[in-house]
Amino acid sequence: MIKRSITVTRKLDDPVKNAVEFVNMIEPFKAEITFQIQNGTYSGKSVISMMIQEFKNGKEFEFTCVGEEEEEAMKQIVKWFDPQSED
Repeated sequence: MIKRSITVTRKLDDPVKNAVEFVNMIEPFKAEITFQIQNGTYSGKSVISMMIQEFKNGKEFEFTCVGEEEEEAMKQIVKWFDPQSED
């Protein structure tokens, strides 16, 4: 299991397009992917869960990946939200 707080630095201006893009990117990974915000836990592989969140620049989320490809999945998640990230 990997947990990581991620701060959004990417400009995300279209919630539907962004949610679909994100879910399509992580869906192939053999890992359960969730994120927490304000005492709630949501599926990272659900377009609806991704759409209803406000992924605004500077906002922080805690993502958790559990499974066979958890490390690879987390690297992609970090890169997606923070394109300048080294990790």
